[in-house]
Amino acid sequence: MQISKPAPEGDRKIPWCLAIALFVLAELFSLNVYRAATQSITTDEAFSYVHFIDPDRFALLRDYSANVHFLHALLVFCSVKLFGLSELSLRLPSLLGCALYFSAVWKICRRRFGNRVACIVGVLLLTANPLIEDHMSASRGYGLGLALFAWAFYAAWLAIEADHPPQKHLLQIAILSALSATSNLTFLFPTAALMAVVAWMLWQRSAGVRPVALLNDLLNNMVGPWLVLVFVVMVIPLSRVGPNTFYFGAATIHDAVLSLVQMSGGGAYISGPESSWIGAALFIGCLALFAVLFRRSKQSPVNALELLTAGTFVVTAVGLVVGHVVLGLAYPLARTGIYLLFLGLLSGLWIGRWRLGLVALILLCIGMLHGIRTDRYQEWELDADNRQLAQALMSRHQEGESTRVFTSSFLDQSLMFYQRMYGLNWISEINSLDWKPGYDYVMLWSISHDELQTRGLRPVYTGPRGAILAVPK
Repeated sequence: MQISKPAPEGDRKIPWCLAIALFVLAELFSLNVYRAATQSITTDEAFSYVHFIDPDRFALLRDYSANVHFLHALLVFCSVKLFGLSELSLRLPSLLGCALYFSAVWKICRRRFGNRVACIVGVLLLTANPLIEDHMSASRGYGLGLALFAWAFYAAWLAIEADHPPQKHLLQIAILSALSATSNLTFLFPTAALMAVVAWMLWQRSAGVRPVALLNDLLNNMVGPWLVLVFVVMVIPLSRVGPNTFYFGAATIHDAVLSLVQMSGGGAYISGPESSWIGAALFIGCLALFAVLFRRSKQSPVNALELLTAGTFVVTAVGLVVGHVVLGLAYPLARTGIYLLFLGLLSGLWIGRWRLGLVALILLCIGMLHGIRTDRYQEWELDADNRQLAQALMSRHQEGESTRVFTSSFLDQSLMFYQRMYGLNWISEINSLDWKPGYDYVMLWSISHDELQTRGLRPVYTGPRGAILAVPK
């Protein structure tokens, strides 16, 4: 296998294309800091904190939930201990992931394109996706997992292009991949696929010169450390796994693909009519691209990044199908397939070598930028008014009163978070299970006027996105 070298990075003085790319990353990072500080806490963020991370109830080593992402949760625990409880402190580890991911994208695009317009397009394509952007600030493990995976991917690229891959590159791949998987277990598939493709590409390139030595290097410096680190970090949490733990996902490839496409445009996921050809066409297309690149590599030098990306995507997809068929695992749905967006968008960069393809990528970037929201997270749109509801409740509280609150399903998690954040010890009960008259306040995400009348409620506050705080008439 012949590997071509990337475009040179250019002089020390940053040319205008690289300066614009850096400016784009700085602006998007600033946007994520703003969102982390201003957006209401979401149900999933609140649930993880209230039941597992809260220093007063720390339960990461006692219980396990797929909603809690272990390494990320440990960082959240440290952040809250250091800075106190707030939306921003809860989201600081995700902002760390954002900085790591953006820096990895910068390294990849600068090394691949140098001082060219395609560098700007590549940076936008890999960072401005609304689904990726949401997880650069929301307190979940997906953004941190993606950042560590992107750095593992970059280390893999360096290892493949080096004349003699040093052990440090293989060890970097192992450590970064293991940390990615422990940040969020969904990254087990792409990190394992990445290491498999790296091993195969290095084996092909060695042409039998030193197969035994190469095999030892791969086992001792990449595969072995990855397995050990994942086991050491995750053995206690995973020992608490029970039946039906991994419940979130798609039942079909069609739904998996549809969720990623819809949310990449800034819309909510809405399941459409079954059409299995969508997923099949995408998989066949990636397989065809990989086959073409592999054939080219036998005849002339091939770009290592393209082959590594297409190969990792295909092996990951095969692993997901096998996991679904053999183990009954769900297919990725929206955020649980965020790594497919990274690999898919990175695979699409090759069409930018043609002017028409570059125009298409620019239009795609514009569409994705238009889909980014600054007032809500698209997967938790109903949660956008949660902070305002809590503040409206606080503004109506009379000193010395004990208050009972009924909420919509799952809204109770956010209220419990704000109860801790604002010290609302006067809330004596929060219930979301069985409605019955007698509560002092009722918090609802949405409800019809007739239902308010039926329950005998009078709204006293309506949030910007329709959530209601009501009291008995």
